[in-house]
Amino acid sequence: MATSVVQAFYFLPVAKAAGTAAFRVLDVSFSAASGINAQLVRNCDMLIGMFWTKLGTSTGVAESGTVEEIDQFVADRKPAMLYFSNRPIEPSRIDLTQFARLKDFKEATYVTALVGSFSRVDELRNLI
Repeated sequence: MATSVVQAFYFLPVAKAAGTAAFRVLDVSFSAASGINAQLVRNCDMLIGMFWTKLGTSTGVAESGTVEEIDQFVADRKPAMLYFSNRPIEPSRIDLTQFARLKDFKEATYVTALVGSFSRVDELRNLI
């Protein structure tokens, strides 16, 4: 049971970006992130973001597609709540560069946004 929960958190950004709610961008003049922003971010009222060990890949506009979405929400004056998982992970699975980027983002975000952290799913449930 715990493994499937961890996988759900780990793959959440991928599922959001590649799931049926997002559309495939066919015009190569647009980045995938801008296509997702056009369909999801601009049509949503609230953002709940979760991070574990990775920040993501730079879009050329922001540190990652997720950060670009968060920036868009903030620019549109929409509420964004960010949660950082403290769940255990096997050290060999951590990309140290990604983890360092996430740590920097987390430190900067704690100063400017509504954020929290959790170690268990029930803690996250209570936060949300």
